Amino acid sequence: VTAWEGFEQKVYLDPVSIPTVCYGHVVNKNIPVGTKFTVDACHQLLTSDLIIASNAVNKWVTVPLEDNTRAAMISFVYNVGVGNFRKSKMLKLINEGRITEACHELPRWVYAKGIKLKGLVNRRQAEMELCLKNLH
Repeated sequence: VTAWEGFEQKVYLDPVSIPTVCYGHVVNKNIPVGTKFTVDACHQLLTSDLIIASNAVNKWVTVPLEDNTRAAMISFVYNVGVGNFRKSKMLKLINEGRITEACHELPRWVYAKGIKLKGLVNRRQAEMELCLKNLH
């Protein structure tokens, strides 16, 4: 996750103008751009956000997953949020046991507010490769 999210201690606007800080953590719009967070605060946010993503995968996936596939799903949920994961075709396919097909859904998630982002293209490709790794 950290390799894809990067690290920035000051609140900035991401490519689609969402206020973000640390490792891709979305902040309240009332926190001004430029507000600095400590490294410790960033690590706490990262841990909290990863727990949320992991818990979502554990809660909503009803079939066993390979570790690599689970890791890819956690990275995906970290990036797109629990709500988007819950209503995704990908989750439906996973829960039907169609894991390979589900992994191939990842490259479809490369848009932010209707804008195709190269960083998301690269991230989803890597997540798909991880998702498919060690599948039988």
